[in-house]
Amino acid sequence: MGRAQLRNTSQTLPPRGLTREQAADFCGLAPSTFDAWVRAKKMPGPVAGTKRWDLKALEKAWDQLSGLTDTVNKADDDFAQWVRENGPHS
Repeated sequence: MGRAQLRNTSQTLPPRGLTREQAADFCGLAPSTFDAWVRAKKMPGPVAGTKRWDLKALEKAWDQLSGLTDTVNKADDDFAQWVRENGPHS
């Protein structure tokens, strides 16, 4: 697939790496409230070395806040593993 084709295809795909504003919007929060949730560790920080939030990490955090994940196996949860491997970011 050529570069031009990839560029056109990627325009139709939803982004996985979100800006702060997109991440806040995804969460239904004002950016300042989203920042507070990141500081409080309710939501993950940006991916290490970037200013982008991982959509899947945000979804996992919402699952945890909503009680949709098994709290007994929380240490094995994908998000918890991501935090262990990447460290909390603020």
